Amino acid sequence: MSYTIEHMFEHGKRWTSEKYEAPPNLGARQLCSVVVERFREREHADLRLAEAINEWDTAAAWSADGACSAPSWLRAQLGIRHGSAIQLVHRSRRLRSYPTVADAVKTGAICLEQANMILAAVVARPTHAERDLALLIKQVSELSYADGHAVVAHWKTLVDAETSPEPDGSTDSLPSAFHVSPGLDGEFEVHGHLDMLDGLTVTTALTPPSNLVLSMTARPARNVLTRWC
Repeated sequence: MSYTIEHMFEHGKRWTSEKYEAPPNLGARQLCSVVVERFREREHADLRLAEAINEWDTAAAWSADGACSAPSWLRAQLGIRHGSAIQLVHRSRRLRSYPTVADAVKTGAICLEQANMILAAVVARPTHAERDLALLIKQVSELSYADGHAVVAHWKTLVDAETSPEPDGSTDSLPSAFHVSPGLDGEFEVHGHLDMLDGLTVTTALTPPSNLVLSMTARPARNVLTRWC
């Protein structure tokens, strides 16, 4: 069994290869260890790439070739999609801002996908990230990706609730508040806020108020929700 690892130099213009020879007659568990080892090597290589992109981006070295941005240079020189180039630049910047996450990847506590999930959540919440980042990394490291994602999503919900402004006393400021009124053309005008947690506003929007007399020309209640959204 052998693996070929290719290395890119000079912006993709020249390639070299070195061959990895796996020991013969490996058992199932040893083969599993080989896969994990190769995965960790790729993770570390991606981290080194992120560090290189960070230094290169900070120096705006991409402008030396006349590129208008870092992603544009990566797209032209590496032949990757613009979206992939943007992801590389964003990840390098986020790892620079949160070295604790990069260290967790280096030690194997979390993988880069888990790191990306954490970074996407904390980058918009820097104050709370400073307080909770270590705990987030620890919990994500002990869970599957799906369960870790649920933990991070719950953390975002709690943090956003802490930082949301206090209601001013008007019903329009409440999460499930809405107002419906008939128009002259038989349609309804609905204003309010969709409650994403329990869907109370959806249920209410589909139920005409008891004190509202519906005319024969009025649209069905389901159209009220469509008009509202």
